[in-house]
Amino acid sequence: MIAAPTQQDRAAWKDTRIGRFTASRFGALMTQPRSKAAREAGAFGAEGTGYIFAKAIERLTGVPMDDAGSTPVMRRGLLLEPAALHILSTAWKPCEACTWQAYGDNLGSTPDALVDAGRATMDLKCPGNPADVVRFADEVVDNDFDTLLAWDSTYAWQVMVQALTCGCDTAHLVYFTDRLAIHRLTDEQLQEAQTLIDLRAEQYSQESIYPWSYTYGSDGYFFAARSFRLTDEIKERILSALERAEAECQAVMMRCGKLLAPTPETYAKSFHA
Repeated sequence: MIAAPTQQDRAAWKDTRIGRFTASRFGALMTQPRSKAAREAGAFGAEGTGYIFAKAIERLTGVPMDDAGSTPVMRRGLLLEPAALHILSTAWKPCEACTWQAYGDNLGSTPDALVDAGRATMDLKCPGNPADVVRFADEVVDNDFDTLLAWDSTYAWQVMVQALTCGCDTAHLVYFTDRLAIHRLTDEQLQEAQTLIDLRAEQYSQESIYPWSYTYGSDGYFFAARSFRLTDEIKERILSALERAEAECQAVMMRCGKLLAPTPETYAKSFHA
């Protein structure tokens, strides 16, 4: 049996996401439009409409419309992730690697890990500003979804969709920073962390047009973990939004299919180029 790709298998992982709505962007579908009339009509907000349009174009062309890892903060997070998961497996809960999880034909997610013997998902955030980790710990209450929505609605819906796609009823969100040495690491642990970072940097450098690198930020770490339940009400909201988004995606494909279909003239120019 061929295993589903993980985020480390970048090309295969991106291919599985083409045309599917995913946990990391699902919050766009939950954003309300500004006008009262649009809200009453059940329309999507501007961000959700743009996301649906992108997924329709992906299905028509087979070309991914995202640019994951395109900013320095995102690249830092991707490189720090394996070291953070290794540290958290001892300091918090054992973190098991998770592959792409498809849900039906049009939804999927890749949690950063599974915990609690596979009964819960875990998503890891490594913000560039270490103060954000402390703020998260202070402002987000364990198992209080409303406080998570107030903190970051995108992350709130991301972890709930991850739980749904994995068949779990609990989702963990963990903020981690290597720039606050509240908990100290030994020299050996620091070396292990840096080795994991370097291995991922080497992999991504081989797949990229520019070199990847990152140096662990201190001699320790700080993290905050919160868990949330996937209730029946939250699940229903996700599935309702998914159904409406899929219907709109099909409509966009119908409207744009002819625009993207090559005409005999453009085909001839391409053939003779």
